[in-house]
Amino acid sequence: MSCATIAKSVRLQSLGSPKLGECMKRWGLILLLIAVLASPFPTIGRTNELPNYNKGAALLRLEDIAPGSPYRSPDELGRLRAVFTYLQEQHVPFSVAVIPRAIFIGRDGSRYDRGFDDEKPAENVRQLARLLRDAQGKGAVLGMHGYTHQYGDKPLQDGTQNTGVGFEFNVAGVPDTKTTSYAAERIEKSLRAFDRVGLVPAFWESPHYTDTRAQEEVFRSYMGILYQPDFRSLVSLRDMNVYETNNTYRKVTSGSVYVPAPLSYVHDGHSSAAIVRKLQTYKGLASVFYHPYLEFEHMEPIHRPDGTQVMQDGLPLYRYRIGETSDLQQLVAGVRKSGFTWMSLHEVVPFTPAHRLSLSDASVHLMTGDVTGSGSASLVIDDGSAIYVQMGDFRWPRNRSQPEGRRFLTHTFGPDDILTLADINGDGRKDLLSYDRKSGRVAVFESTGTSFAKARAYGQLPPGGSALQVGDFDGDGDEDVLWQNDTGWKLMRNEDGRFTVARTGRLAAGAVLLTGDVDGDGADEWIEVSSSSHMVHIFRDRRDGKTNAIVLNSRDQWKNMQWLAGDTNGDGKCDLIAYDPASGLWDVWQSTGSSFMKFLPTYGPWARGGRMALCADFDGNGRADIGVWETKHQGVDISLSFEPNKR
Repeated sequence: MSCATIAKSVRLQSLGSPKLGECMKRWGLILLLIAVLASPFPTIGRTNELPNYNKGAALLRLEDIAPGSPYRSPDELGRLRAVFTYLQEQHVPFSVAVIPRAIFIGRDGSRYDRGFDDEKPAENVRQLARLLRDAQGKGAVLGMHGYTHQYGDKPLQDGTQNTGVGFEFNVAGVPDTKTTSYAAERIEKSLRAFDRVGLVPAFWESPHYTDTRAQEEVFRSYMGILYQPDFRSLVSLRDMNVYETNNTYRKVTSGSVYVPAPLSYVHDGHSSAAIVRKLQTYKGLASVFYHPYLEFEHMEPIHRPDGTQVMQDGLPLYRYRIGETSDLQQLVAGVRKSGFTWMSLHEVVPFTPAHRLSLSDASVHLMTGDVTGSGSASLVIDDGSAIYVQMGDFRWPRNRSQPEGRRFLTHTFGPDDILTLADINGDGRKDLLSYDRKSGRVAVFESTGTSFAKARAYGQLPPGGSALQVGDFDGDGDEDVLWQNDTGWKLMRNEDGRFTVARTGRLAAGAVLLTGDVDGDGADEWIEVSSSSHMVHIFRDRRDGKTNAIVLNSRDQWKNMQWLAGDTNGDGKCDLIAYDPASGLWDVWQSTGSSFMKFLPTYGPWARGGRMALCADFDGNGRADIGVWETKHQGVDISLSFEPNKR
């Protein structure tokens, strides 16, 4: 079927029907297919070209959801809710490509123009926003699919002046739609519209995947994930692309992810059954998008015994008719039967490239922790004469201006002082702890939330230590200290204004000590990671002194890995994170409570060659994010975790 033929079949007053733009999407992938036949396919190695190869991961994106037909009337919105409910009941994570403003221009000059950013949104707009908020609260991942998904204010023969049918960027014959300033204007309008109705976007998708390369850099500068193929990469035929290149529009940030839909979408001539058949030999990312209005004909209203229709939150309740099987139902079941697992976008992309925080050239020591009691971690910087706290703003867009650092303490620490952050008094704010490795003396500078108080003596630790780790090992609400040197460790309990030795142990050669609540019982454990043996030992502050010994299944060399610990999915259990500075790759081993398993694909390359890897909950969503202190630009690059909690 030609593009012209497809264009003629458009239903001008509906979203998501077969259209010119979908033809362009298919032709773009066809051109990639032609190119791949003449080019060698990327090899699979520590460069992570195909992070989802043979992993059985499947993604579902609901396409073209806008505050207009076919999601305009209470009846249509009730049916859309039934689609959301079905997917939730089937435990199918899904994303929603949202168009925040709908514009339809009839051939008679009539105009429909409604959006989330209207000063007084119409009832149907408010109802759609409520449905999307509810879906997001239950785990759906929302994204911006342009601002209006159309261009122009006059009726055209092919209907492309209408939302869902038309192009918004790189429009033929309209040079302004090819500019970076136009791209910035449209994504900013989309962001404001989302914010106005309480929606939080996680990705950007250009309408019909059509834009210029320069405009894509603009979109990457605002959002870390582009849920569309990179038409310059053969990898898009099978998997996502992760880039560590800088984005420079208005503010420099690092990295981006392109997520394609290699399995395309259901339409005439490309059924759910055809997609499922392809999975019999397919080894890549099984990513597909679907137009929910296709389900509406398979639904029926729910009535009371007296014949009246059941309403909920102002919308009629619908359900699927028994005895029928819709395309979406076939797709959901068929993908699972083929051995694939439906996953959230935030599982397939474990971290989202986000913000960059700049540090002063004088920074000599960097720590992370919640020193304000806000629930979000800050950067705590020692510049040699003072301690500064950098509290970031990690909302989207990622290229937003960041607040200046605040001086919390004026103090010069000596070369033998080891600094760390620990909540010594259990008030929810991290305090500054200094340890003189020669004398063993400890001083605490308690946080007031806006500054560190004057030093207060806090007893002794053994002299000769090389590092301090902290954690609430006895579960009493304040943090204890794990002291270590090159050969061993001592657990020092925080009791009555001083530290006392509770346990001691040997440290394996070349091993790293980490701390965190591995089993989710409210008390922290300490974790010994041995790069030479791939062994992990978990220690608990218990009278029986028992430990867990775990072998992590990994073929990678651990010698130069930087190891971190943090709860990446918000389930209350601490996970292990490994960063390879040479390759810029990140692996997460998630805690099961008694062991660690690698469920997620490798992330990266991102932030290759960093000086120091970081792990903290920077945005306050209950999940550990990752960061890297980069000396080449004297700043910290951050990738955020939004991984769903499936506990």
